[in-house]
Amino acid sequence: MSDADRWSPRLPLPGPEPELEGFDLCQLIASGGTSQVHKAWQKNLHRWVAIKWIQPPLEASEDWVALFRREALATSSLSHPNIVKIFEVGSSAGAIWLALEWVDGVSLAEALCDGPFTTQATLEIMRQIVAALRHAHQRGVVHRDIKPSNILINDEGHVWVADFGIASVRQLGLGDTALMPTLLHAGSALYMAPERLSGHAGTSQPAEDVYAL
Repeated sequence: MSDADRWSPRLPLPGPEPELEGFDLCQLIASGGTSQVHKAWQKNLHRWVAIKWIQPPLEASEDWVALFRREALATSSLSHPNIVKIFEVGSSAGAIWLALEWVDGVSLAEALCDGPFTTQATLEIMRQIVAALRHAHQRGVVHRDIKPSNILINDEGHVWVADFGIASVRQLGLGDTALMPTLLHAGSALYMAPERLSGHAGTSQPAEDVYAL
């Protein structure tokens, strides 16, 4: 975390073939409105990781940099078999990145495209998500964006909760009062608790994740 003092409010996107010391970036996995994810090989530890880069909208770059830092802080405080681990945070050529546990699987949203799960499989998936959220909530972290695309699952049925990008970290003094106005209502409306959607919610509570689930 030694790069923390160099986080810039105006960050360039990584190029089509970005380089990162200590990692071989092999494949662009995803590119969305706020981030890019590459599959990468961490050379010194001989393991696959996911490198997540920030991709801030220019008009809200300071907010999105803070959001990216929030994801790193929230996730690094959690250690659970059903939560995607964060290994390292850094910056390269002005861009901020996270080295995350590589999950050889798909999102729950993708898996559901093949049809619904059996009742037994559904209950097992829910059990694992609940275990992950219980671990986070006991440590003062509310995810705030639980949805199928943020749940990963492999062929064996193991589940990971991913993307604590808008997490509320209450125990570390970084609760909602620290969120910028443009992030106060961040999340996915379809899974958002009514009080959050209406703008009448105060500090995030675990009940919001329960509602989304």
